[in-house]
Amino acid sequence: MADGESPFADVDSAAGELRGSAARQIEVDESIALEADDDPIRITADPGFPDVPRDVVDEVCEAVENRLRTGLKEDVRDADLIISIDRYDPGSRLMRYMFPFISGAARVALSVSGTINDARVDIETRAARYMGAFGGDSDKMLEACLQDCLSNILLDLDTASGREPAPFAQFWNRLRIVRWVVAGLAFVAYAAIFGAMRLPKPGPIGAGGEWFFLVIGSLFMAVSCLGIVALGPLLFAPADFLLTDPRGMKLMTRAGTKSPAVMKAAAALIFLVSCGGVLLAVILLLESRQGQM
Repeated sequence: MADGESPFADVDSAAGELRGSAARQIEVDESIALEADDDPIRITADPGFPDVPRDVVDEVCEAVENRLRTGLKEDVRDADLIISIDRYDPGSRLMRYMFPFISGAARVALSVSGTINDARVDIETRAARYMGAFGGDSDKMLEACLQDCLSNILLDLDTASGREPAPFAQFWNRLRIVRWVVAGLAFVAYAAIFGAMRLPKPGPIGAGGEWFFLVIGSLFMAVSCLGIVALGPLLFAPADFLLTDPRGMKLMTRAGTKSPAVMKAAAALIFLVSCGGVLLAVILLLESRQGQM
């Protein structure tokens, strides 16, 4: 393949032809074959679901192939995979607007079958988006669903090939559990302290008001601690994690950016807001103490 030449040939949807190098012209029937002589990686993509745009098929193939090739020397000896786009449905913006969380969802489903390192692989994943501003933009919601599915598939392919996560990716996996534990502990601790200080002798707002502020303050503390623990480490995430690791790529997609700098700036902003939430919860607690004095 010549330098700069795309690994994906152009497709004539009417004739079902792949138009690439004259020496490599082949005919396919409702599928796109990506194959080079003596190449240890072979990917066959079948659009599967009717009316799937060709650029979507190319995007899926390219993401899978790139991930496999980055591990070709260390973890991936060979791969022969069939990728199927089982569902690519924009749903209905009107129905999402009228009945959020109930109807009109944008949905994507992908499946992968074949072998990696002579081991059988069968992966299925799906994603859906049920709501957005004024029903949400269907194209953007479809892209978000597609990226979620791709992230899941790439992670499963890493596992199937025996590929070990990078150090920061391992840390991020552990953080997914730690952040919820910290948020839960923050909620319980704040509620216990607030209750011990305020509930025995309710102020002018009465017991009902005290319980209301207990719940609000505890939620503020829990959500703020969740934001601090989840986003603080992201400020120090390597650019490679955000650009090439499926976990980081999913974060970038959900943030709507392809720039690690923009991603970190957004994380820093939310981190500062979370710190402000902790401060507000503490102020509420101190105010309650002064009210008892």
